[in-house]
Amino acid sequence: MKKLILLIIFLSFEMMGQQPGQLADTPCPMYRYDQGASGRAKYAGPRTAKIKWTKDFNYGVPGGPVIDLNGNLIFGGNGQFTSKSIYCYSKEGELLWEYDAGEWTIGAIMVTSDSLIVFVTMHHINAIDHNGQFVWKYKPPSDPSYYFNIDDEGNLYFQSGVNSLICYRPYEGIKWVYEFESDNYYLRFPIISNADSLVYFMAGDHGLSALDFEGNLKWTYPCQAFENIPVLNQRGNIILQPKSYQWWINGWKILEITPEGELFRTTEIDSSFVLGIKASTTVDLNGNWYYNYSDNKPSFYLVSMDSLNNTNWEAVIDQQINSPIVSDAEGKVYFSVELFDSTYIYCFDSDGLQLWKLGLDWLFNDCTFTIDSEGTLYIALYRSSLSGDLTKTLIAISDNISGMEQPEKLLSGYTLAQNYPNPFNPETTIEYTLEKREQVNLKVYDLLGRELAVLVNEVQEAGSRRVRFAAGELPAGVYFYTLRAGDFVQTKKMCLLK
Repeated sequence: MKKLILLIIFLSFEMMGQQPGQLADTPCPMYRYDQGASGRAKYAGPRTAKIKWTKDFNYGVPGGPVIDLNGNLIFGGNGQFTSKSIYCYSKEGELLWEYDAGEWTIGAIMVTSDSLIVFVTMHHINAIDHNGQFVWKYKPPSDPSYYFNIDDEGNLYFQSGVNSLICYRPYEGIKWVYEFESDNYYLRFPIISNADSLVYFMAGDHGLSALDFEGNLKWTYPCQAFENIPVLNQRGNIILQPKSYQWWINGWKILEITPEGELFRTTEIDSSFVLGIKASTTVDLNGNWYYNYSDNKPSFYLVSMDSLNNTNWEAVIDQQINSPIVSDAEGKVYFSVELFDSTYIYCFDSDGLQLWKLGLDWLFNDCTFTIDSEGTLYIALYRSSLSGDLTKTLIAISDNISGMEQPEKLLSGYTLAQNYPNPFNPETTIEYTLEKREQVNLKVYDLLGRELAVLVNEVQEAGSRRVRFAAGELPAGVYFYTLRAGDFVQTKKMCLLK
């Protein structure tokens, strides 16, 4: 009977003459921008933290948005058992339509070339058109995972239950189901390589595995479970960050694996200091890739490597990165960190200079930022699925605005970063950002408040600066550096070791 029902359904789809669409050609048609989860945007994002507009969603926006074929923003709501909607907003921040999905919207959203919006709810994978009208709904054997992917033939790949990967073809049905031996399987995001006709996934602690597009296992590379989403680079190899067993002894490694399942290259990270790696690796348009680590000082770092694994630069940040890293067409990178009860959004240029930092009180972000063809950066924010009465939970940032009122609670144009390295011997770097042209003083003091060095004393234009401080003959100990720019005054502590 089941086979007969499936046959009737299959024939009815065939008679409809429908063919599934491929991934849409838009600036950000899906989570992590593309099928390889590169986090690589097609367009250049903002170099300044100018707020274009903000929108209030009581329970926040947990992910996205993605961009449809008309340049509009598509995203889901938040709030456990409260939000069941998919929203469409214009790039000017105006609501165009709202679709009631009938159940909690929990996962990623994708736009296809036939203008469909595909998304995950608690029990279904759904599709609506660009006007918010129902097209189809599919209920897998077990509840679907948050994330899914699509190949160039329009087939969908997603986890169902704890140990199944399903390939589903819209309008036709399931093509195949791959059952895993491990019940410790956690997919996060299946990676698609169309060039090699492979689907990459993590099979619990068994390692990285690859299936062909017919559901046949090609190979498994043994390693611990991943810290985050693997990424395809320009060589067609996949970069992953496995957890390290006894990392304090064995250290941390970032692996690059070929489509044949062979180890291409290993990047080792200082085993004496590494505590963990959390943010998803990103590969930019020039083949540079980025990762985040922390040491036992503790200090937190963003590192840029070239395609040959040479270090381009390393920058100190306030805390461990909480979101995937996004790179734009100019090589700038964007990401968020959580510090106490707030989130800070960072932008670094291709040389590792901090361009801006934006503080967002009492809100969190752990999803990919979106950059559209006009260079606007969209940031989705939330608190938790049970936290309501939130404001300014969808933010648009753009350089191309004038006469816009900047929300003072969101925007802080002056920053003084923690020096790096810290502790240091004999030199360290201090970075700071100015919102506008100011008389700037940057000085170093000892514990008694005695002035030891004047690093900057001049009028400077808006933007970010980097200054080196050489300790010279100063003895080991704790010192302070203070930045004064207009009404902005901030002091930080640094430690000299000898």
